[in-house]
Amino acid sequence: MALKKKKDHEVFFERWLRTQRRNALFEVKTKNIRVTKQICIIKPKSPLTEGGTEVFLFNDVKGLIKQGYKYFVLNLETSDLIGSSVGTPVNIFGLLDRIGGTIKLCCLSDRTLRKLEICKLDTIFQIFKTQEEAIDSFR
Repeated sequence: MALKKKKDHEVFFERWLRTQRRNALFEVKTKNIRVTKQICIIKPKSPLTEGGTEVFLFNDVKGLIKQGYKYFVLNLETSDLIGSSVGTPVNIFGLLDRIGGTIKLCCLSDRTLRKLEICKLDTIFQIFKTQEEAIDSFR
């Protein structure tokens, strides 16, 4: 019995479908966005990785900016910046700076804080120990 060879378009569609399913599941598991007093609080549920969760985070922030939000708190309590994902908050900062908005970081691990210090990014971002301090700083 000969196996039926799949056509190129069938292979392409199957790969595309697998990617869409994986991305949809990945996106749901990676973030928690809450809005309070015109401040968007984003708390990733997993480490920010290059080409993974950081892409979703950046796209989510762009979507929120289009909705009119300009003030963000990135809570990294349950997450970490891995590899070159340090660039994601920098890119978000650039977007917000152009429209008069800001992003503040809170609940950073010692490792993440050290990365920001090495890159001298601790001079760019306002960093807070707790989420409440970060929210109160907008007043």
